[in-house]
Amino acid sequence: MIRATIEIVAERGVAGVTHRAVTERAGVPLTSATYYFATIDGLVSESLRWYANDRADIFRAAVAEALEDSKTVRSVTEAVAHMIEALPRWERVAFYELLCNAARFPAGAEFARESIEGYSRLVAHVFRQSGQPATTELVRGVFTLEIGRGLLGLIDPQFSDLDWAGTNFRALVAGYHLLAEDPERVEELMRRELK
Repeated sequence: MIRATIEIVAERGVAGVTHRAVTERAGVPLTSATYYFATIDGLVSESLRWYANDRADIFRAAVAEALEDSKTVRSVTEAVAHMIEALPRWERVAFYELLCNAARFPAGAEFARESIEGYSRLVAHVFRQSGQPATTELVRGVFTLEIGRGLLGLIDPQFSDLDWAGTNFRALVAGYHLLAEDPERVEELMRRELK
């Protein structure tokens, strides 16, 4: 039932989750849903928890495997990007649907915060493994870039292009390091007049 709930969230949004819809999708009697989950909020909350833990396990495994093969940030991020692109579309849609509903659904907000913190820790771990600083600003920047790229990739295949993604990732990391090493140069670039 939990997986069925996530599939319905991907197709219809959180508002589309009903006991009947979930049990029909799961192929179980309606009484099963109401026996285990008295409310839709309870069903959605438990499904979000399962989904968050499952996704986190998958990402941790992908990062661990990539780190065994190489210690470069580039190779690990490429491996993770490939893994994200390989996820079924409905799983990616479900993730973004849940993030978008976080403001309206308290359990969704909890899931969103836990997911963001977990993925941010994973990004920081990758940077630390390569001997680079894992500052909050850099980690948030990388995470924000990847979340935006993933969302836009559902709409426009250009954003799913991993070469394009790699170029933007390198630009973000290089820009961060340039800001730390030569803030005056960055300020000069930012003050240039628009033509």
